[in-house]
Amino acid sequence: MLMNAATECALVRSATDASVTLLASPKGDAAKYDAPTLAMFGSLQTMWNYLNDTLFSGRLEGVLLNLSRHNPRTLGFFAPDRWEDGTDKRVSEISLNPSNLKHRTPEQIVSTLAHEMLHCGQHQRPDLYGTPSRSYHNRAFADAAESIGLMTSDTGLPGGRRVGPRMTHCVIEGGAFQRAFQAMPSEWFLPFTCGERTDRTTGKGGKGGDASKKRYQCPGCRTRFWGKSGISAICTPCLVVAKETGAPLESAVYQEAA
Repeated sequence: MLMNAATECALVRSATDASVTLLASPKGDAAKYDAPTLAMFGSLQTMWNYLNDTLFSGRLEGVLLNLSRHNPRTLGFFAPDRWEDGTDKRVSEISLNPSNLKHRTPEQIVSTLAHEMLHCGQHQRPDLYGTPSRSYHNRAFADAAESIGLMTSDTGLPGGRRVGPRMTHCVIEGGAFQRAFQAMPSEWFLPFTCGERTDRTTGKGGKGGDASKKRYQCPGCRTRFWGKSGISAICTPCLVVAKETGAPLESAVYQEAA
């Protein structure tokens, strides 16, 4: 079918308007099922914009938001200057690990995005958030995280080490992040979680497995093992109770571009 210039421009405007609508309301029925890609990544962009405005005063430059299984032991990562467009301009990447989304609450997922945005802040604005360290959460990062309502902790619990190469955080009660999250419309949350099955009853080679067993992990040394659900298992070296977990502990690692 031949189209004149006016018709072609009208179609482009219509497609653009539809994309903007999907990005603005990523969890609407039409967006979610008719265009799941726009729904999912539109939700990520909407949350990024909101957190940038509320926690970072709009200071962060845009990044390429992504979902990546780069490392199964991480829940998210920041890769500075990972993408280019053929010019001198480069764009950084923030990725969330889709394999772990299903096991986490919306607050935990959004807090990981905020954590990675802070790595972005150190990369783009070291004058405000401190100079980044390669693959390391330094003191400046810990202090900046506290200022936006996240307390760095290597165990994910209050009282853990605040600096180190593998680090997670806990949400500070009444802090800036918690207030921002509580004011966030639920329609902005991710519309999908990864559909990988976690109740498999067969192992490698088709051998049967025990679907009643759960994975446990020590919050200190992070040793993992399997056992029946509901047991109280103590990690002998650390003398702490291991936690039942369907996914690895959060370790949002700062990564330099390859």
